[in-house]
Amino acid sequence: MATTKLFSLAVCTNQAPPSSVTLASVMGGSHSGAYAWPNRTLVPLVARHEDRVRFENLLPAVAQPSATTLARRTNLPPETKEDEPAKEDDPDAHFASTCDGLVLAPKDVRMTAVADSALDTLNYLYSKGWSLPTCMAANAASFGNLHVLRWLHKRGVTMDRAVAESAAHAGHINVLKWMLNKRLARPTASLCAVAAGADRINVVRWLRSVGCPWDTRVTDAAGFHGKLDTLQRLIVDMRCPYSAARLMWKCAGAGRHDVAAWLHDEGHAIPASALYNAMIHNKVETAKWVRAKAPPIPWNYATANEVIVRGHLQMVRWMFAEGCPYVGQMAIYAGACGHTDILAFFLCELKQTLGAEVALAACSNGRAGVFQWLADHRCPLDSNECLNAAMLFAAEDVARSNETVTTVIRCMRYRKRVRPPQQQQEESERQHIAPSATCAPPAKRPALASQQDRPTTTAHPPPAAVPLVPVKAEQS
Repeated sequence: MATTKLFSLAVCTNQAPPSSVTLASVMGGSHSGAYAWPNRTLVPLVARHEDRVRFENLLPAVAQPSATTLARRTNLPPETKEDEPAKEDDPDAHFASTCDGLVLAPKDVRMTAVADSALDTLNYLYSKGWSLPTCMAANAASFGNLHVLRWLHKRGVTMDRAVAESAAHAGHINVLKWMLNKRLARPTASLCAVAAGADRINVVRWLRSVGCPWDTRVTDAAGFHGKLDTLQRLIVDMRCPYSAARLMWKCAGAGRHDVAAWLHDEGHAIPASALYNAMIHNKVETAKWVRAKAPPIPWNYATANEVIVRGHLQMVRWMFAEGCPYVGQMAIYAGACGHTDILAFFLCELKQTLGAEVALAACSNGRAGVFQWLADHRCPLDSNECLNAAMLFAAEDVARSNETVTTVIRCMRYRKRVRPPQQQQEESERQHIAPSATCAPPAKRPALASQQDRPTTTAHPPPAAVPLVPVKAEQS
């Protein structure tokens, strides 16, 4: 008999489990020579196919584990050809070598017991004071373990809508029938929608036969999550209500242009919202298809802004290639959201000058990396305004504000220390310009105006002194 799972240990309690809680009981079968190790609970692990026979042969021969193998069993190394073979006198090491994965944490023991229908393990854990959350019931419903659900229901576990939806998603009609008979769930359209999204047509038919209502959410779930064949059977064969415009809009955002193509072939017009939703969710191929099939759809400023804010560079490239007029106006939003790749596209490929407002927007939102990138690429910056904006951002995030302030100050010092020669010449000329009389205080304007009206005389330097050469007297 080949088992489907291997089992190891996880520490969960300080008391030994009863003799009935054995490896065989957790596995759901009976094995001769099954054992119960003290102070630990057996936990299933997924095994490889080639290890199943070895594990079955190992069961009767497993000895008491040594104290040195717990750490080795907690984190098992990958098996390679260079690994040393297990010693023959250490059967626990041989057992650990058959396990493929990590030991589950103690909090996962309950979910494992629910998945394997191990009522003995659940009774033992419940007697030791372990809680029974609602997620255990949802897990049991997803596996179709009806007797575990009954056990949980007798012990007061809440059966909410998530339990019924888990059963509908997995296609377990017997669990749904039991919950509806016990009035633990109501037949709602959400159950049909969950079943349709998982391609469970038989569950949808059964829910309709017991009087479960449905609406456009059923077809929306089938088109968004399910297959095209499921949607066609719901609309054509079962006459499920649907909205073509809403369905195209949702499917375009999911990249399902096959559903939009089928609806378009059935005679439904493609709405403009389908293109906008595909652009926002970065579905380039779907946006291309909608742009080609639909009549000319005008570009939307809000949609282009949302694409920039989300950082979809591929969609930005496609929008610019298609002639969207708003792409070049979005650099400030890219700087505010920290998308340096889009700024590089604007600067390098579009040859667009990034103004000082981009750096100001970056500092206002605590984007120190964007400010550093702009400073490295010699973009125009207003350091004082950026510093004030970065300090004001401390009201929202102190850590990011401090990082941005530090970056701005470091860039200010660097730009003062290392300046191009042309900028140094312009600053020196700007310092020698006389102040305007209109900018002076009213009391000093007449004197400054009369001083500026005087003709400027250029002071010539004194001529260099001519050295005197001694003249020799002529000899008579």
